[in-house]
Amino acid sequence: MTGFRTARLDVRNWAELLAVPAERHDLERALIGLLTPEVTQRLPLSMQFPGTYGSIGKWVSTQSDEADIFCVHTRDPAVLAGLIVLTQGQDRGGIATLHLGYLLGVPYWGQGYASELIAALLAALSSDPQKYILAGVDRDNHASSRVLQKAGFEIVPEKTTATRLMFEKHLS
Repeated sequence: MTGFRTARLDVRNWAELLAVPAERHDLERALIGLLTPEVTQRLPLSMQFPGTYGSIGKWVSTQSDEADIFCVHTRDPAVLAGLIVLTQGQDRGGIATLHLGYLLGVPYWGQGYASELIAALLAALSSDPQKYILAGVDRDNHASSRVLQKAGFEIVPEKTTATRLMFEKHLS
């Protein structure tokens, strides 16, 4: 999958942006504004951003090595609103597993962007062979839990911890 569109969002793999030096520079500057402590505080430590311009290039390279990252831009005007992170998990009985993470900047919270984004992502992924999608959510992040449940994800009790809810959806 290289990307997809919704009524309000354009989503594309950031590898396309990173390949062009000027676009990489613009993306890195936009990421500094997006990856605020308020946005990242509930993310896994590997996704935390130290918050300095000098460290953004290393952060981008580290994330690129570990996952497929997709930039989420608003369509009018085109502004970086968030990220989708997809990593390959262990196959289960010959069925691929993807781990899903996503974040949106504070200005996009509470406006239906997350629900729109996840619904379109699942539609884009459903064209591929069947797979399981796993998503972890901080227990205190009730809005993200609701977004996943609305999209058909179910809690996986055996993978849930005291601090993190694990959700799963089977795409066939």
